[in-house]
Amino acid sequence: MQAHGFSQKTPYFAFLSNYGAIGVDIFFIISGFVVYNSARKNTASPLNFAIHRAARIIPIYWLCTFITALLFIFLPKFIPSIEVDSLFFIRSLLFIPSPHPSGFGIYPLVTVGWTLNFEVIFYLILFFALFFGKNRLIFTVFIGIFILNSILAKYISVFQYYSSSIIYEFCMGILIAAFYEKKEYKNANLVTSIILLYIGIYLLYRAGGVSHDPIKNGIPCSLIFISAISQERYFSNFKYSNHLGNWSYSTYLFHPLIIPICIKFTNKFSFDEKITIILIIVLILVVSYLSFRYIEKPISENIKAKFHH
Repeated sequence: MQAHGFSQKTPYFAFLSNYGAIGVDIFFIISGFVVYNSARKNTASPLNFAIHRAARIIPIYWLCTFITALLFIFLPKFIPSIEVDSLFFIRSLLFIPSPHPSGFGIYPLVTVGWTLNFEVIFYLILFFALFFGKNRLIFTVFIGIFILNSILAKYISVFQYYSSSIIYEFCMGILIAAFYEKKEYKNANLVTSIILLYIGIYLLYRAGGVSHDPIKNGIPCSLIFISAISQERYFSNFKYSNHLGNWSYSTYLFHPLIIPICIKFTNKFSFDEKITIILIIVLILVVSYLSFRYIEKPISENIKAKFHH
């Protein structure tokens, strides 16, 4: 919230404030793509799929939730102080949508985790869909998402959170993965990819802002994603992009903590905005690397090795 206030006063942060949220739509599409491919693997029984997904997202998310709670309590000068009651804390850990104590909406303690609430329900749908066979996976997942979004969310209060149409962006990622599996656009030429990229960016601009609408934002983001993966052959061996991809989950979780602390610090010493941005980027990269290398990766690998069937 502090970063948002700062963003309105400076052009760089204003741009991120206006358009940065489009990353959520891209994230949902990429997630649908990646998780569908993971579920299609020969070794992906429903149980193995669930274990691997849980090992990937839960341990570091729980750690980040505990750290956030401690910062709220002991560093209120850097992070806005709120009262974190035990029920809200537990519901945050269990990905159960709840009103945030600050009163600004339904968010977990780690506020960016609202997308993880959707992610986890998507995993659950895929988990049950796997019992109907991998050849029917697309159909059963789409039916599951439709039932959740259009029926359960409408008539059962506990599912109302999932009434947002953004959940259909997972389906877009799945469709892209299905076509990619058939090599429909794996080797598209560069000109075609640039045209798709331009169309995607233009459609986003014409949409007039980020609404997380699968038509206004989801389709343009799908075009941008297709443009990128169609040229994957040129980037697959680029180790720095691979590293950034590996660190991205830690980046996603920890950046809301790092940004306000950096802004408070640089404001105190009247640092230039560009210095602030550089400091934020460097700290996010360092924390993301350390988190992935020494916490996220070893814990995830140990859980997978111990419980894999």
